[in-house]
Amino acid sequence: MDKVLMWRNALKEAANMSGFDNSKRTGTEADFIEKVAEDVLTKLNRTSSSSDSVELDAFRLRQIEEIESLLCIDSPGVCTVGIWGKNSLRSLDDELFHRLSCQFEATCFLANVKE
Repeated sequence: MDKVLMWRNALKEAANMSGFDNSKRTGTEADFIEKVAEDVLTKLNRTSSSSDSVELDAFRLRQIEEIESLLCIDSPGVCTVGIWGKNSLRSLDDELFHRLSCQFEATCFLANVKE
């Protein structure tokens, strides 16, 4: 019983630190959960995105947009995407990964496959 009380107090404390207020919700619980999940994913992608620290030049941006269009991510049959390149393309690979990863359920970026 003591553990239950400790967990309950810890969860109350954590809930009071930060979060979403569900007491005045306007939609369904599923809508609320989706809103929270989208917010978390946006924050995760923002903190891990390489474009936040390095501004892309126009040439690099055109390359990325061209590759994205060739991948046809919006097609209904696309369930897996693999990108691999040499060291000279690493920043391009990294940027593509961060731009596309939010569209998939699971992602993995292996920077140094040989190692």
